[in-house]
Amino acid sequence: MNPFSWLLPALLMAVPAAPRVIEGVAVVVGPQIILVSDLQQKMQPYMKQVCQMPEGVERDRAMEDIWHEAMKDEIAMVLMEVEAQKHNIYVDATELNATIEMLVKQNRMENLAQLQEKLEAQNYPYLLWRKDVRRQLLRSRLMNEVVKLTVNVEEQAIRSFYQQKLREVNAEERASVRELFVPDREATPALIETIDKAIAARTPFAELVTTHSRARTATTGGLRAEVVPGTYTPAVDQLLFPKTGKAPVEGAILGPVRTTAGVWYLEILERVESGYLPYDQVRAKLKEELTARLINQKGMEWLMGLQNKYLVDRQMPKPPAGAYCR
Repeated sequence: MNPFSWLLPALLMAVPAAPRVIEGVAVVVGPQIILVSDLQQKMQPYMKQVCQMPEGVERDRAMEDIWHEAMKDEIAMVLMEVEAQKHNIYVDATELNATIEMLVKQNRMENLAQLQEKLEAQNYPYLLWRKDVRRQLLRSRLMNEVVKLTVNVEEQAIRSFYQQKLREVNAEERASVRELFVPDREATPALIETIDKAIAARTPFAELVTTHSRARTATTGGLRAEVVPGTYTPAVDQLLFPKTGKAPVEGAILGPVRTTAGVWYLEILERVESGYLPYDQVRAKLKEELTARLINQKGMEWLMGLQNKYLVDRQMPKPPAGAYCR
């Protein structure tokens, strides 16, 4: 009998379990690194729901999705911090504490401890939340001190934004008209004079449309409803919807207005004034809002561009094995 035969089962029993990663480098971002613990911390607020799922493929897949999202967000934040250092942009403890104090008051909480309790109930560690607040402040300063310099809001863009606002709330100025159009090749001085004299003599405009109009609407009496700014060429548009001064009233006839295509006449049948404040009164506010939108859009593009500027090496594309659910 082999005197050492008893060692074999003992050694088999002593084989250690597969090693579990406690800490390590998950991603290298330019000169910085992201640790496994950094991503695990970001995952915490979302793990409660995942851990309620039964063990298996579905839970593992959900955990990987959260890992990927945490990694994606952390990479963006670290890239932003690297770029902020390059521009000498920092958020110190005094500014951060003042912001947190303001947030406590805005949320009508009595003290910081009450905020911490609420965060704890959401499985959102206070230190992680504090870190996220600092990063939001840093991002805001970067947008205003770096990205904003690339944003130029032109007058036409503000006017278009104003029209978009009007359409969104159904408050756009609009009119119903009867139109008469004479193509340029037919718009002789004699014909235009004939139409002008007929209008002066109060000839029903519908009759003039039937006789002289070559517009598509001629077969329906020239009627055109829901005319809004931009429907006609600028020359006609400026008369129908003037930016300054009084707009033409119902019953008025506009024209002749000569364009490159021909000559227009319009009879105003109905007019609905804008339910929104005049452009001049809201221009400054609209410019501010549009600028903020463009800064946010440019900021996203700028942050995405940083990934091409710095090396990003994802060393752990999947979450390491470990006790995520207890």
